[in-house]
Amino acid sequence: MQRATDQITRLVRDELTMARAEMTAKGKRAGVGAGLLGGGAMLGIFAGATAVTTLVLTLAAIMPDAVAALIVRVIALSSNCWSRW
Repeated sequence: MQRATDQITRLVRDELTMARAEMTAKGKRAGVGAGLLGGGAMLGIFAGATAVTTLVLTLAAIMPDAVAALIVRVIALSSNCWSRW
């Protein structure tokens, strides 16, 4: 009976050790994935800001700066409103 108890105890400990190692590996992969997702989001934000700046500067070549910025702002806000529907 003692031998069976020892084997069960050892089996449970081994399973817990394997589960801990598996969760550690999954946690590391999740951390890497979250970092890549955050980096991609930042690049997307920078790309959007660059596109808006390019549009404003292009329009500013043919009209006053404030008017060009206002036009781009109105376009951005209206597209945001349409995307909410």
